[in-house]
Amino acid sequence: MLESMHHHFRAQLKSRREALEKEIQAKLEDVRGLHAANAVDGGDLATLANERNIDLAETARDNREMAELDAALARLDAGRFGVCSDCGAEIPLARLLAYPPAARCAACQQAHESSTSGI
Repeated sequence: MLESMHHHFRAQLKSRREALEKEIQAKLEDVRGLHAANAVDGGDLATLANERNIDLAETARDNREMAELDAALARLDAGRFGVCSDCGAEIPLARLLAYPPAARCAACQQAHESSTSGI
């Protein structure tokens, strides 16, 4: 892949990573704030618990995405960015433009998802 594209993807991955770090920090602060809040009745407690669970689920999703971004940056550093981790084929540029952290070509990703979903 052209060096200029590597610079493009590195900038894009780092930018998304920085945004995710801010989102995660904000969610954790929200969770702390909800935990410290004094609820007046059971309805308030249930609402607070639900909001906390949503924030925690979103943070877990963001952490998974952060790991994908870190792995993509590591592949860039190792010269393996854009190469399918399963079959070794080049990942099409269109796929990388649509989802820069992609570690697999579309066919291998589909096979991976089928095998991990129990289908």
